[in-house]
Amino acid sequence: LQLVPKAEAKQSMKDFKSSLISDVGTGSASADPVLVLVPALVAGAAALLLLRLLPLTSLLLDRFGRRSRGLVPALAGWQLSRRAARNAGPVVLMCLAVSVSAFATTALACLGGLASAQAAFTVGADVRISPSADGGYPSSVLGAAYRALPAVTAVTPVTQSTVNLPGGATENLVGTIGGPAPRTEAPAVFGIPLPGRPTALLLDERVRSDGSRAAPSLELTVQDASGVVSAVAAHLPAADGARHTVVVPLDVALSGGHPRTYPLTVTAVKVLPQPNMRPARLDLELIRLGARGTADTWVAGLPGGQVWADGSDHAADSTAGACAGKLSGRYDPGTPGVCSIVPGASEVLRTTISTGSRPSRAISDAFGGLADSDYDTQPGSQVRLVAGPAGNPAPLPVRADASTLRDAHLSVGSTTTLDLGGRRVTAKIVDRVDSLPGLGRGQGQLIADQRRLATALTLAGADQRDPAFWWIGSTDSARTAAAAEAQPALGRVTTTARTAASLQADPFRSGLRRVLELVRYVAPGFAVIAFTVHAVVSTRQRRKEFALLRAIGVRAKSLSALLGAEQLSLALFAVVPGALMGMALAAAVLPLVTVDDSGQAPYPPLPQVIPWGTVALTAVATALAISAVVLALARLLARVDLVRVLRAGEDR
Repeated sequence: LQLVPKAEAKQSMKDFKSSLISDVGTGSASADPVLVLVPALVAGAAALLLLRLLPLTSLLLDRFGRRSRGLVPALAGWQLSRRAARNAGPVVLMCLAVSVSAFATTALACLGGLASAQAAFTVGADVRISPSADGGYPSSVLGAAYRALPAVTAVTPVTQSTVNLPGGATENLVGTIGGPAPRTEAPAVFGIPLPGRPTALLLDERVRSDGSRAAPSLELTVQDASGVVSAVAAHLPAADGARHTVVVPLDVALSGGHPRTYPLTVTAVKVLPQPNMRPARLDLELIRLGARGTADTWVAGLPGGQVWADGSDHAADSTAGACAGKLSGRYDPGTPGVCSIVPGASEVLRTTISTGSRPSRAISDAFGGLADSDYDTQPGSQVRLVAGPAGNPAPLPVRADASTLRDAHLSVGSTTTLDLGGRRVTAKIVDRVDSLPGLGRGQGQLIADQRRLATALTLAGADQRDPAFWWIGSTDSARTAAAAEAQPALGRVTTTARTAASLQADPFRSGLRRVLELVRYVAPGFAVIAFTVHAVVSTRQRRKEFALLRAIGVRAKSLSALLGAEQLSLALFAVVPGALMGMALAAAVLPLVTVDDSGQAPYPPLPQVIPWGTVALTAVATALAISAVVLALARLLARVDLVRVLRAGEDR
């Protein structure tokens, strides 16, 4: 029969795993009474079952006493084996008290671990810094600025973009390095790598024009080692056909003196013709590209297997209209186009660009009549040349969570198309991930290596995203946060430790923790008090027995030892199983009855933290307290007045 409550409680825990509180948010929320009473039911049933072991343990002690030479072990074993029923109450009470203390200790450890786990999931790293929208450092130098903070061990950018998938699913595309990003080979960055840590770019260039000698401007796309992309502008001399060397500073304005994150790679070149000029053909040659550091180092071409391609908007229409005078698609007069790119040339880049279509009757008639000025180069028009592989680029490796795979009807190994504002990137699902720390759980996630993602966006002509925040690894997050907060230009700082402390300071959690701490320390006190009362009552009931033992020659010290052996055996029998039972009960019950603010199971799930050391220390302290009380009482109660006790009742 004693097994029935325990079995019913275990079945109740299995049947009510969903939530402790039902009808949350309906105005009629209620707690399930069965789950609320489960810990008490299981503890009581286990304590009753423990009593079944008391006779067996007493018999073992009796056998041990018979084999020993001393009188005390034999008498102690005899008492415990033949009077087990008298000791049942104290054993159950001590077992439950120690069990409750161990349960509270384990609950405190698990709830503390839950706060830490939730903080780590919310922040995603030791320190997270969100760049300032106004007055902050540019993204291209933030990596170096964060690495300069004290105790920093790792700096990781995190970019976020909204992408549309086939079928109408809208997900969050995250770019980062390491951690949740796909584990692939070192990502290939297409373009011209710059050696060393240059402070300026050197352009050995030549431009010819069959019209105006006004040279175009260049805008070079530069990708750093973290996958952060920026642009630097270069103003070329006159298009006179002569060879020139142009110095392009790589210093970043408003950077606070912080450098970029090296090494750097030039991945694309934009050519911006002078606006409002008559159409002309420009022959652009980038003969060499150099890096100025402690010495000038030159690069003479793209790495092997890479070529330049026309990455302009509506490239085919622009080429047909500007270079061949054929209207096609969306071409407007005054829009430049790439006429040719010389492959495998000895230079870094050699291309011919038309700044616009030549005046013609066909084009004029197509647009309902045009004046000569309508053919002038439009302000803001440009062509874009991108370095890429000789063949088709490989799909972007990404990892997807269960929500994305379900909404987009994808699976691991599938290839899909990511739509980023009209630009399309082909991606391949290489792995599945769970909910990711630092990114929340509200929307599906696609995770890519930021360096590969930046390369894919450059090839597709999509807008690059600055990091939404940075994850900072630190050996001393408080020190790192203090140093970052001293520089407001670095952004807004959040740490896992602060977030965990904030969660712990929540009034509900704080109140619950104080109650558990009170139970943790008070419950062993009940065990000590109960055992003291039991020892006193039991000893007084056995005064005649002690008098007889004294009369046959047993010394007072031996009686003290007898009392001590009996009571300490009972104490150890109750304390040790009680502590183990409390920890086991907490490990089984807490994950089922712990809820968050909404009454649902917390996420991340409650961690299983078993504080062996703390529980053992509490059990040892309880046993020592009981031992001290027992030893003191044993000496006091072992003093028996033989004459008075043995002659009691003679006058009746």
